[in-house]
Amino acid sequence: CIWLTGLPGNEEKSLECLYEWGHQRFNRTIPVIGGTGADATIGGKWRTYCRAIDGNDYIFGQEHGQGVVVTLVAASVKVFPCFMHPFTPITECTAKVVSCGSTEEKDPNETTGRVIHTLRDTDGNEVAAGTLYHKWCEDMIQKKLMPTPTVAEGPGAFSPAVLAASTACPLGVAVARDGDDAYDYRMMHPSGIYWYKDQEQKQESAYLKNFASVETGKTDVVLFKARRGDLLHRLSKLKEQLVIQIDQASGGSSLESVALSPDALRARVSGVLMVYCAGCMMAISSGKDGAEQMRRLTVTLSNYFAGRPFMAYHPFGEQGFFPSKQVNGHSNLMFSALVFSKDPAFEVDETRSFAEMLSQVITMYDEAEQAVLRQLLVRGENADFDLLSHITRAGMVTPELLKTLTPCAGRPIPFALSSAQMFHLMARKFPLKA
Repeated sequence: CIWLTGLPGNEEKSLECLYEWGHQRFNRTIPVIGGTGADATIGGKWRTYCRAIDGNDYIFGQEHGQGVVVTLVAASVKVFPCFMHPFTPITECTAKVVSCGSTEEKDPNETTGRVIHTLRDTDGNEVAAGTLYHKWCEDMIQKKLMPTPTVAEGPGAFSPAVLAASTACPLGVAVARDGDDAYDYRMMHPSGIYWYKDQEQKQESAYLKNFASVETGKTDVVLFKARRGDLLHRLSKLKEQLVIQIDQASGGSSLESVALSPDALRARVSGVLMVYCAGCMMAISSGKDGAEQMRRLTVTLSNYFAGRPFMAYHPFGEQGFFPSKQVNGHSNLMFSALVFSKDPAFEVDETRSFAEMLSQVITMYDEAEQAVLRQLLVRGENADFDLLSHITRAGMVTPELLKTLTPCAGRPIPFALSSAQMFHLMARKFPLKA
């Protein structure tokens, strides 16, 4: 899998590139987990850092320019990606994107973007997106919760006041139509409601800016809501998603589910890396009891991960993997986690032959022994097991090594039978060493 650390604005493009790379390299979608850079003041001073494979240190953001950090994760154990949000949909507040782009200017050639110009509501009317969203919040969430539209200070403007208010009422985009609303929606965090330039005096139509993208004519947005307690209590869905994946991976019945006891889950999990949206964190930590709420959050997460070690940070955007559609997505106000199990993982690099992958191991042997091992790797069950028995007797090849190689062979069952037959003949020839 991949851990992605980007900056606001380049997440979707980064995911597209990683999707193409994964299918070209491995012929499948590689799960991506991660979070977008943030800053404590919500002042747009986000950065990301890394030490690259060339040994140099890099900084992206602000005066250092745009960039993204891609960390390849090749774990020795099976990993399980989890991705969810704590909100509840208000399905009567649904609308289709009619026009969107990267700025308030409507461009017919631009069909995706984070600025939504107009939406078509359930009555079929085309309405200014910011105006409709503000009305939804007034009617369905709380009067005067959402700040009224203002004039944007520039193309990169965002409103901390709108960001704070919309944490309780984000927009969601369905990823799977018949899935669980906690898993199969990606959240969008509205970041500003602004008058169009020609509407500054009339103040009739406003557009809506977000920290995630939509697509003209295809994206349906739904209003979601959450109470403060939901940011804690609905984390149980994260554990539910993890349990489903572990049970499916082990092929066990419901009687063997890791959900049956904390000890059963603890026996399968070794640790967790996760991102918990900064917007959700700030909503929890606000108020006089903020410190106590953060303590409860830590305890709740620890309990859901069966007491295993976990490390989390708070980004301004989350990347995660949707198992229902086998796709990665960028979202806001969500929780993304990479759970490390205790089950060993073995994945073959399909672009190289098996012999090439183990060449470094083979070179540890003497030249004559290397020839035998290379023949074994290339020919598999058709190798000269009589020659192999000689270096096996010398202790250079163990039964455990052959057992480990068996699943990697092109025809594992004939390979295992040939190995077993070799040891059987050796036991007859050398009974005292059997």
